[in-house]
Amino acid sequence: MSSIRSIWIVALAVATLLGGCGGKIPPTHYYVLELPSAPMASADALPFVAVVMPFKASRMLMQDRIVYRPAAGQVGFYEYHRWAEDPRETITSTMVSHLRSRKTFGTVLTFDGRSKSDYIIQGSIEKMEEVDRAGAVSVHVKLSAELVTGEDRKLLWQGTSETKGEVSVGEVSAVVTEMSRATQTSLSKLVAELDQFVRSNLPTATAKK
Repeated sequence: MSSIRSIWIVALAVATLLGGCGGKIPPTHYYVLELPSAPMASADALPFVAVVMPFKASRMLMQDRIVYRPAAGQVGFYEYHRWAEDPRETITSTMVSHLRSRKTFGTVLTFDGRSKSDYIIQGSIEKMEEVDRAGAVSVHVKLSAELVTGEDRKLLWQGTSETKGEVSVGEVSAVVTEMSRATQTSLSKLVAELDQFVRSNLPTATAKK
């Protein structure tokens, strides 16, 4: 048994036996996505205000237990390995930071229900999970985003980026490290594509009004 899930099946079985004999409950470990800041770009910021909505996710990703897939069509959750910070919040704040660093818009705000904007960015976590197959462990992260107009919600751009990565160390902490790398890669690609679209299309669209 080389997969992380197999290791934890054995560990939980031992914990269960100990619990029956008055043993202690295994400690719960907490993790956060580590997403580094982007370097400040030298390009000029375009004179638009953009609001980034909180990232959405499926129901299974909206609770704090880390998700794994032991087999095709199956989903499991680590009981003693959980997120200390909701990945949706981490990714949302990182996207805001990256857009500001790239100077994609003159002003980039996190949605507060009050601020008016020229454009709105909506994102979703499609996948963020450990995948166990044939004794190998990997992670799969898939993010999507779209840009709509602030006034009438007209769709202008949408993109999807997914990244997979192998995990060589049989520990959940190694899975989270690889999830962070995969998330950073996917998010950076999305922001780069959005930035390119904005700089190639929005000034022209504005000039036509």
